[in-house]
Amino acid sequence: MAKLGRRKISKRTVDRLTVKKDTVFWDSELQGFGIRVYPSGTKVYIVQTRARGQKAQRVKVADYGVIPPSEARRRAVAILLRIKSGREPHPPRPAEKQVAESVAHPSPDRAKRKPRARWTSPSKEAVRAGAIRISDSIAHDVITGWEERER
Repeated sequence: MAKLGRRKISKRTVDRLTVKKDTVFWDSELQGFGIRVYPSGTKVYIVQTRARGQKAQRVKVADYGVIPPSEARRRAVAILLRIKSGREPHPPRPAEKQVAESVAHPSPDRAKRKPRARWTSPSKEAVRAGAIRISDSIAHDVITGWEERER
């Protein structure tokens, strides 16, 4: 089990980290930036800060392995600046923004539309009837196949 202590988070140091319980290792260069390591082996870059008397806020930056530590550090700085300025840690994505607006202000057409019928499983009788039709068509094909073969 490697100990990171207060060292710079790099690929080499993080690759050697293993833990028995959920642990956060903090970076020596950027205050509030760290990596959270789970016993399962999952590793996540995080940022933790407190803004203007609020409770400490811990935010996920990215999964380890998806981006290099240098890129995670750059993103962490941007998140820290957003939190310190009183904004949300992550800007909303365009799709999320559109969904949020449609929920807040539903279109008048939406209220007039009928709800779609939900799919339901067929009844036992319908399944039996379908099976009988299939078996009848198979029997017909088999019988005609044998008749043609005998000719």
